[in-house]
Amino acid sequence: MTKQKIFKRFLCALLAAFALLLSSCVREETGEPVATDAIVEVVKIKIDAAKGEYIAARDVEISEVRKDSLPDGYLVKTVDAIGRMLKEDVSAGDVITENMLAPKKETGSKEENVNTSEARDLGYLVITDYVRVNAGRDVSREIQKVIDENPRRTIYFPDGEYLISNPICTSSNSETAVSLHLSNFAVIKAVNWQQPDLHMIRLGVIDKTFAIHNSGSNYYLYGGCIDGSGVAKGVSIEGGRETSIRNVSIKSVTQGLHVIYNAEYGSNDADIDTVHIVGMNLPGSIGVIVDGFDNTLTDMRIAGFEVGIKLSGAGNFLRYLHTLYIYSDNYDYKDSIGFLDVSGGNWYDVCYPDNFATGFRTAGHTMSVYSDCYAYWYSSKGGVETAFASDGKFNSIVKSYRVDFHDDTLNTFLKVGEAGGGGVFEYPIFEESKTEDRTYESYLVGRVIWRK
Repeated sequence: MTKQKIFKRFLCALLAAFALLLSSCVREETGEPVATDAIVEVVKIKIDAAKGEYIAARDVEISEVRKDSLPDGYLVKTVDAIGRMLKEDVSAGDVITENMLAPKKETGSKEENVNTSEARDLGYLVITDYVRVNAGRDVSREIQKVIDENPRRTIYFPDGEYLISNPICTSSNSETAVSLHLSNFAVIKAVNWQQPDLHMIRLGVIDKTFAIHNSGSNYYLYGGCIDGSGVAKGVSIEGGRETSIRNVSIKSVTQGLHVIYNAEYGSNDADIDTVHIVGMNLPGSIGVIVDGFDNTLTDMRIAGFEVGIKLSGAGNFLRYLHTLYIYSDNYDYKDSIGFLDVSGGNWYDVCYPDNFATGFRTAGHTMSVYSDCYAYWYSSKGGVETAFASDGKFNSIVKSYRVDFHDDTLNTFLKVGEAGGGGVFEYPIFEESKTEDRTYESYLVGRVIWRK
């Protein structure tokens, strides 16, 4: 072989080696894989996010990255990041590591509260897979989209704040209904609220139906806090006949809860249990309004309203309810009423108006039944204390009603708008010396009882 041929072969081999090296460099610069085991899939964040925010599914993505460029403890599954709180600020494009995230909360029990993992195990749809909690912005349209696109599901809200500027609406049609299950420290809060006549949570308002024969008619709202920010109404029931509200706190609202009249049947058959409401001491404000029939209200406390509870429908059962008056310059004390019944035909058991000018009041000649109720005045500031008032004839049945009047006030056990009526006070319990009025004697069965 001639020297010329040897040189040509050497030159070709050198050029081939250079081309191979150049190709390798180009692949590295363009992100093409150099070796299969050198590239891994990792979780990256798609947005800038601050410490204390929770990670939702929409906030992260899977990306391919060179393994030798990754920090320790990187995550490779999005499920390992979703629903966890950031322990530090992160920037869009950052690789998520374990030490960036707080552990998932594992507190609570299935009866009172469930964590995100348990919620998924129970088959619930977790809202933070679609909506970012603690986002610091209005997420009402995003929440509504999840509700509309996921019929016949229980939607779980983990702890944190969800700001809304529009009402959250659910369906009462069993084919499209959903239940809303809030964790104990989940807060739905009004922001930039421009709809003072509408409630923040409107249950059963979409596709109103009132049938009880199909599964799904017993949808519910459970847990958490509905915060009206001082400008919004709380919760309304506007459709359905088996709606349930349980373990909910309703705060800083202009009006707390409204069971709206069921125009098709009259009956709502709603069950409301362990719901506590705090208002804004506004003139004319009412904590709970029940326009419909056949509802059950149990274990509630209502404070910060001129009127605690108003019933405009019949067949309602009230048990262990405490209405609490809070003094305010916004309204006239003499107009305050603990329980106002304008329809009659209702039952009250161990209900407790606290410091209202009038404990119980009925409109017209209506008749309801009151058992083992109690009225108390802890202050003489209002100057006027009436245990029971009837705008017309007194027709109610009141059994074992205990009243603790305050000293140095104008006290009336019974005030009637018109004489007559077939009402009864059976063994009332109060100090007769604290009232000069004796109207109640015309309706007395047994005797007045007081300690001696």
